[in-house]
Amino acid sequence: MAVTETTSIVLLPIDLIERDGETQPRVKIHPATVVEYAQDMQAGAAFPPITVFNDGGIYWLADGYHRIESALSIGATQILSNVKLGSKRDAILYAVRANGTHGLRRSNEDKRRSVAILLQDPQWSRWSDRQIARCCGVHHDLVGKLRSSLAVTASEKIYKTKHGTTSVMDTTNIGGRASKSATIGNRVTVTQNHPLLAGMSGTICQVPNPGAAIVELDSGERELIDIQYLKPAIAHHLKLNPGGLVEVRNPANPSLDSRQGRIAAIRNETVEVWLRDIERMTMHRHRLPIEQVEPLPIESEPRLAEISDRLQRLMAIGLDPFELEIVSMLERAVVLTPTEMDYLNLIEKRYTAQIEGDSLQ
Repeated sequence: MAVTETTSIVLLPIDLIERDGETQPRVKIHPATVVEYAQDMQAGAAFPPITVFNDGGIYWLADGYHRIESALSIGATQILSNVKLGSKRDAILYAVRANGTHGLRRSNEDKRRSVAILLQDPQWSRWSDRQIARCCGVHHDLVGKLRSSLAVTASEKIYKTKHGTTSVMDTTNIGGRASKSATIGNRVTVTQNHPLLAGMSGTICQVPNPGAAIVELDSGERELIDIQYLKPAIAHHLKLNPGGLVEVRNPANPSLDSRQGRIAAIRNETVEVWLRDIERMTMHRHRLPIEQVEPLPIESEPRLAEISDRLQRLMAIGLDPFELEIVSMLERAVVLTPTEMDYLNLIEKRYTAQIEGDSLQ
């Protein structure tokens, strides 16, 4: 249906307006903007009317999500509205080009979402890159890159994000076998050859099919990314080192997830981590994929940092083989038991003079 110019400005009850997010071109609502608008409204500021499309039964919100949220936050039940005759699809076409020249400035993620809305549609996806770019108020190069990234075909379907918006999910490989695998909770980085998200890091939050993962990026947005573009991520300011403190990220295994341990060894794609069996108070060595292990600064555990310093001082002096074995075992724990503390104190007592002499040098 073509957008008609028939419009009217009315005070419309907010509960009549459909605002489920399907016509929302932004990735998310910005709370700070909602608060700012609400304060201005209470101060008597005049806002332009929101834009809705009426198909004879439903008022589809096309522009004004932040204004509606602000009005609701101060108890308003009606809002000034520019009502146009048209369908939901008319509202979507209007929405993807809204805010290009007014309102809260669009983020790059907002622009990509506007383009993706058209590219995932069977009819609009047949438009040229330049036609979609003009409609969304972006450069045609962005459309071309996103078209290649999404590869929108009949094998793709829509999924709903945590923000209530929609995006595209590739279902081509459902039931197939992927060359890589993805696990919920893994920290990943997008490889440099991705056309839009190169270098960004985040956490896998959904695995809709074997060939793709929905990643919650550190910026807060969620993106569907082909597994071929994902690699294990390690904190930029920390490295995995033997003896280092780490936290396990493995939601699929509650007995390991969120536990802290010490690194025993580092392999090409795995890390061996010492974790204590709480019931038996014994140490066990677990081999985990490198992406399930997140390095932590040892300073986050002050008591552990102190004990590590004490152990390092002992390792630097001439211990006998039995004492050396005990100290090596103590280095595996995040928290020492009373018995282990007794061992540490006894060994230190035996070498007090030597330790104090070294500390004076």
